[in-house]
Amino acid sequence: GIWPESEIRNFRLRPNAHQYFSLKDDNAKISAIMFKSAFNRIKFTPEEGMKVLVVGHISVYEPTGSYQIYVEQMEPDGVGQLYQAYEQLKKKLSSEGLFTLPKKPLVKFPKRIAVVTSPSGAVIRDIITTVRRRYPIAQIVLFPALVQGTEASADIVRQIERVNQIGNFDTLIVGRGGGSIEDLWPFNEEIVA
Repeated sequence: GIWPESEIRNFRLRPNAHQYFSLKDDNAKISAIMFKSAFNRIKFTPEEGMKVLVVGHISVYEPTGSYQIYVEQMEPDGVGQLYQAYEQLKKKLSSEGLFTLPKKPLVKFPKRIAVVTSPSGAVIRDIITTVRRRYPIAQIVLFPALVQGTEASADIVRQIERVNQIGNFDTLIVGRGGGSIEDLWPFNEEIVA
């Protein structure tokens, strides 16, 4: 079942291992276990005091007769936690040197532009209008992708890989229209970065 908003307590990251911690709300506290395979699937680094939502099942630890929850999924709770996950990813990528890699110079007058975005919606029309105004001879090739939902980040990456396989584009635009941070979250996933 789903455990309501909880706060992580007694958390100490155990690299490449099962995680043991507690979940606390206003009324109770329960021991929690998250197996390595489940922990490797989460998209943020849990920290002491962080508010989370978890999915798991409760069992009794027979030697002590105490209840514990086996956590199968964990998500940061609330927009503040999404920003925190974003900052953690940014810090991780920065420590890997990914922001200091030499960047390719932008082509001054691109001839072929790949666009990874939704085929429906205002963003593709805006991109086409802007490109036609600035670079009237440029050819635009749309690589349709989901831009929202649980499958979006994988779909965006698939389309970027297709662009790279074809390989004869001067410029790549990955875009979508506005939305809430939750709607835009697929663009903050590590596989997209």
